[in-house]
Amino acid sequence: MHCAWLRLRAMHDLDGRGTLRRPRPRFLASIRVATLAAGQRGYASSHGKTKMPPRLVTLRIAALAALVMNPLACQPGRALLPSCPPGAILMGSPPPKGEEVWCQKIVAGKAVKHGVFIAYGTGGLKMIEGAYHDGMQEGEWTTWYENGERSAVDYYANGLQNGLHTSWYANGVKAIEGEYRNGKREGVWTLWDPSGLTSHRQIYKDDQVVR
Repeated sequence: MHCAWLRLRAMHDLDGRGTLRRPRPRFLASIRVATLAAGQRGYASSHGKTKMPPRLVTLRIAALAALVMNPLACQPGRALLPSCPPGAILMGSPPPKGEEVWCQKIVAGKAVKHGVFIAYGTGGLKMIEGAYHDGMQEGEWTTWYENGERSAVDYYANGLQNGLHTSWYANGVKAIEGEYRNGKREGVWTLWDPSGLTSHRQIYKDDQVVR
């Protein structure tokens, strides 16, 4: 269920029947009352009792309360702190205090990136997200335009691009798609115009166009 719907529903009736009822401006107070009553067979509301099990009632109220009280939880791309793998610590700061966060560990006395890396742009939205392993890019890397549309998705292994590359125009239309092997373009690459209606292909070998 979409976060916006959950938040809206949490601020209204929590009867579990999928119908929005009368708004509840004193939502925090209703959480306390409902939680105290959850030990009984149902919990009291202004519309009678529900038949949900007490444990389910309590868990549901807690989850909805978290959504309401933490608006960032449902805003993709916003500055939420990531976690780091064992042995690494989180460095940098997300907006508004900083522009980058990354995980770092010490190898042979030298600080290297190890774990998630995120760079933020205007408004606190993500511009780059990926991961490092022992100082080298690894796995999926995604970039975004300032309007929030994806710019590109690439895959890395041991610091080199390996696998499918896909990029888009700022309007969301696919622009380029092809494969990398050990950091070099290989095989068929397809390029589209900004309308997405026309395209042409190029064939690469060892990062050079051969046809």
